[in-house]
Amino acid sequence: MKRVSQIGSFGLIVGLMLTAGSTPVVWAEDASAPPSEIKQGRQELRNDRQEIRKDRREIRNDQKEIRSDKKDLRQDRQQIRQDIKSGDKDAVKADRQEIRKDRTELRQDRKERHEDRKDLRQDRQDKRQDRRDLHKDRVSTGHPGARPGGGAHPAGAKRR
Repeated sequence: MKRVSQIGSFGLIVGLMLTAGSTPVVWAEDASAPPSEIKQGRQELRNDRQEIRKDRREIRNDQKEIRSDKKDLRQDRQQIRQDIKSGDKDAVKADRQEIRKDRTELRQDRKERHEDRKDLRQDRQDKRQDRRDLHKDRVSTGHPGARPGGGAHPAGAKRR
């Protein structure tokens, strides 16, 4: 079975379904998106932008925590070297405990950063899809701001 569709200039999807050895079936359905869908699409884009900002902020904070944890780990290693040279076994034991704790924190912060990056990628993907959907809705309603070919902005400026 083969399905052929085309959006007509009058806002209807006109289709022709072809099946092997049978008569063609023709149908039409309304393809114009109501203004509420366009408004909803804009709101979804705003929400996506906010999510992306939030994810970027979280990644920056995670980076700061990771840097801090690495610095603590370097200091702990330096401290354990000094305690080994001095021969203080209790201090060495405490330093090793501190190193274990700092390594665990570092691992957790890296894991959080990984999750935040994953969220950021997903949010960017959602934003791209919402932008495509909004464009499709604008084109189907004949919105004056929509460019049917999806080409560049007439002024040539990049818009986000």
